[in-house]
Amino acid sequence: MSRLPSKETLKKDSKDSLAAARDIRFDPNIDTLVASLSLLVLWGIYYYQSVSESTESVVVFLLIGNFALTIAFPIYYVCYTRGEPLSAVGITTDGWKPAVLVSIVVAVLFFPGLLATEESTAVLIPHIITVGLMFWEPFFVHGFLQIRFEQAFGVLPGIVLAGSGFALFHVGTAGLLGVVVLLALGLFHAVLFSVFSRNILVLWPILWAVGSSQGTLDSVVFGWEEAMAYTVILLVTGAVIIGTHRKRR
Repeated sequence: MSRLPSKETLKKDSKDSLAAARDIRFDPNIDTLVASLSLLVLWGIYYYQSVSESTESVVVFLLIGNFALTIAFPIYYVCYTRGEPLSAVGITTDGWKPAVLVSIVVAVLFFPGLLATEESTAVLIPHIITVGLMFWEPFFVHGFLQIRFEQAFGVLPGIVLAGSGFALFHVGTAGLLGVVVLLALGLFHAVLFSVFSRNILVLWPILWAVGSSQGTLDSVVFGWEEAMAYTVILLVTGAVIIGTHRKRR
């Protein structure tokens, strides 16, 4: 039977957490620049797709905005160009059990709000599934941006910058109140990600499917066609991650 952590261990962990939170520095580098520029490019793609109803904008949004720029590029840059492991983009087994448990608990707390939207089950099910398949958003914002910002400026600034980045690429497509709500959600997600071993599983897919579904229903409703598109993207993403894991190992 596993033993509970001692008081000394808890005290040490608490001190380590406080020390990390107080670690504020200014050490930007090429990684910081790459992360910032990729965020600006994503904002442009997101805005273009929101104001254009053309097929081209949808293709650009899916292939570039939801895969090439936000998944393939971060993995290539961090793991191949910089030679770092997948854990450097939040893909890790470290702390996965508490991460998944917290994700489930928070999702359960958010679920009544999702039901309060009064959408029918036929609408909610494909919408929740589609949002849950969207790996790109939590991965890009937290696995890529947040870790780069934390390395450059410290834990707390990294959390603030990641949350702000999440709100930033919605500017122009969401109203002022919507951007403020997205900022609050981004900060909340960033705190969870930082506290729970920077493991993407604390956010995706469980919490993301429930929490983000509630927010997106106000502006867009996803159906089975979108679910199929994101299934294909996720399968390709899985192949990229597995290939990278094998090469790095």
